[in-house]
Amino acid sequence: MAEIEASLLAKVQSVEAVHDQPVLIGFLRSRKKRIGTLIEATSGQSLKDLKREVKKKGGKKLKVYREINTIYAEMPVDQVESLSTVSCAQHVYDAEGDVRPSLNESVPLVMGVERYELPYRVKGHKIEGKGVKVAVIDSGIDKSHPDFGWRVKASKNFSGGRASKGREHGTHVAGIIASSGKISGYRHTGVAPKATLYDAKVFVNSETGATRDTIIDATLWAIKKGVDVINMSFADNQSCSDGSCVLCKTADYAVSQGITVVAAAGNNGPAEGTIGCPGNAKDVITVGATTKTSPPVVAGYSSRGSSSQPNKPEIVAPGDNIIAPQPGKSYTPMSGTSMAAPHVSGMAVLLHQTGKFVKKGRPVSPAKIKEMLKQGSVDLGEHQTSQGSGIINFEKELTALLNTEKPARFFRLKRQQSPPAPQQTKPATADAMAAEVRKSCPAASSMLCPHYDPDLCHQAYSNCIHYHAAVQAKVLSDIKQVSESTWNTSLVPAFVREETSIPTYRGTTTISGRLKGTMSGKGLFRNLCQHR
Repeated sequence: MAEIEASLLAKVQSVEAVHDQPVLIGFLRSRKKRIGTLIEATSGQSLKDLKREVKKKGGKKLKVYREINTIYAEMPVDQVESLSTVSCAQHVYDAEGDVRPSLNESVPLVMGVERYELPYRVKGHKIEGKGVKVAVIDSGIDKSHPDFGWRVKASKNFSGGRASKGREHGTHVAGIIASSGKISGYRHTGVAPKATLYDAKVFVNSETGATRDTIIDATLWAIKKGVDVINMSFADNQSCSDGSCVLCKTADYAVSQGITVVAAAGNNGPAEGTIGCPGNAKDVITVGATTKTSPPVVAGYSSRGSSSQPNKPEIVAPGDNIIAPQPGKSYTPMSGTSMAAPHVSGMAVLLHQTGKFVKKGRPVSPAKIKEMLKQGSVDLGEHQTSQGSGIINFEKELTALLNTEKPARFFRLKRQQSPPAPQQTKPATADAMAAEVRKSCPAASSMLCPHYDPDLCHQAYSNCIHYHAAVQAKVLSDIKQVSESTWNTSLVPAFVREETSIPTYRGTTTISGRLKGTMSGKGLFRNLCQHR
């Protein structure tokens, strides 16, 4: 049995009530009204069966989202409730939902230093977001604004409205992330003023909501563009509270593709458990709003977490009375968690760029970005459901990144070599020498080898004829119970340290240690205990 969203059932009942009203004779009833739905399959394998069942029930304009095992379909009103009987369906959502922008001097506050001290430098590189791609899913960006220049790399309109003109909310959010501040004399510079922007327009304007399937389409488009960060300054207040809805699953899917997703918590505070989706997604970074006062405090409108959302929001950022670009080459203030989220998105851009320098081009994972943001935040002394880990501070986050990511983590370690053997030192006295000889070399103790040298013999026993003769004699003595006093040798070869070649020995050593056989080459008795 599939579970149907309560708001969808209420909408169906209201539409049916209007449709059942009597009409004047002679007037034709209009065609049955349809409602956009998002139907989640039980598994990826059942998508094909679900699509067939939806068609049987009159579904039109089907669209399959394999990434989240969901199908969009416009269903006849009288067939929506029958979807609960489809065995391969798990949840049925209203595709429209209630997704709205979260509306309601910050950069130095979050950067931890004064404006004139920016930008930071790491290994000689300016940390301004250059080369990092960030997607803004919002009401569109005014590409003609001088503060963006040519840095809006790609745009796509998913809203059905005018595609060419960016609206107030989207331009404002993009400006907080990446405004150059050019026409303000660089007073209203964004957090990452050289980041590359990708514009996904889902809201016709700042007052009109967007459908859930539109949000999904825009997110998948950003994933295909290969962006590093996605900013979502909106909230669906009629969705889940545990990250199980389609918007949360879409956001988590983006994170699984290596993208850092930042979402606004919503503006329904100060009551607990008011965070909207996709802010409830497990892997995204959910951001609440603070004032710009000193010290900052969490804004009353900022949505709070609850006992069922113990880790939400993760952090907070300035969101009250933020001045940023607007269409028409101007600047205006806005407030809300929509303004707090882009501060964090800009910070994520800077951490991505820093990581590329420190890690020699290898990307920093979304989980690592989230960890650094939380570690570098400053505790405001408020409840965790209000502030999370605290307000962001890039100076502390950069320090945490550089201190925790040591070369052992960033670079491949050289193969560890075994520690060198401890070197033996020569005994200081003759008695000590004799004790060392008797303890270390069987040839010295049993055959009184006159050439024992602790620095060389320990590593060259295999080339010493005295050593081999002593070992063989020791073995035979153990077998035959022969006294060690019989093991003597008349061989007293000269020890030539600088000789490099060892003559070929063709013969055997007798029990008495005498040489039986001949040796080739010069120096019949030379180098018999040559060390290498």
